[in-house]
Amino acid sequence: MLLSFLSETEDYDWEEDGGELSSLIPLRADLVRGDYRCLFLGWLLAVQNGEVDDRASEPLVPPGLRDLNGCLQGLADFLRIDRDLIAAAAEASAERTTAGVSRVAIAEQIARLPAPEKDGFLIRLVEEEDLSLVWEWKQRILRSESAGQTGNSHQRNVAALLARSETIRKALQKAEADRRACEQAQREREQAQRRAAYLDSLAGKEEDLWRKVEQLVATKQPKRYDEAVEILKDLCELAERQGARSGFTKKLETLCANHARKPTLIERIRVIESDTARRGQITNKTTAKP
Repeated sequence: MLLSFLSETEDYDWEEDGGELSSLIPLRADLVRGDYRCLFLGWLLAVQNGEVDDRASEPLVPPGLRDLNGCLQGLADFLRIDRDLIAAAAEASAERTTAGVSRVAIAEQIARLPAPEKDGFLIRLVEEEDLSLVWEWKQRILRSESAGQTGNSHQRNVAALLARSETIRKALQKAEADRRACEQAQREREQAQRRAAYLDSLAGKEEDLWRKVEQLVATKQPKRYDEAVEILKDLCELAERQGARSGFTKKLETLCANHARKPTLIERIRVIESDTARRGQITNKTTAKP
């Protein structure tokens, strides 16, 4: 039996000497044992590439499509089959329960055989002494059991399958966006808690901080101005938490008046005033009653 899978999409990084292709070799043995999932993946690739008419019905979905082993997953990756498309198809796939040929299955198959066919097989086995005949018989049983497991009675057409895969994709995207938003909100809460704890640690040290601001501003060095502005931001937020923003504003106006000839400093301080006004607007919108 010759089994060939081909992927010709450009700009695809596949290491031919990295063992990836050799990992697909077991697919042939799986197919011989009645596992047709690799063939169904090939059909999904044709659907993905627009090679199957939207009105065409999907073939019977083989069992176990929801649980691809490493070999089958490697094939899906090699062919670059969309995972959402596989998930949509797998919704019609039964659980794969056959692990081998049971004694009961062998007995049932033999019992159903017409006597001439049964005798013919035994004669071939004795005359040819070919154990591959036993393997051939096992294939027959496995194919029969596999067909019995394949049971999507309501077959969708290709258009419905593609629509379902798009629905799955959007649901996954939304879930991922919600997860990221939740994580971002958690990070912001933690950051706010750390900030609040830091500001609380400054309570009672306001006068010392104002003196330090005056010392930094007196240096007339732009880098020191930045340090002073950071302290002023802390003092501003601390005053807001304590409900004493008016007192902070008066001290800030005094600071600006004393250093009006330092445009670089004043420009930086205006940023604090803008941030303060913006926070006040946000607070008012949040607390305003409809």
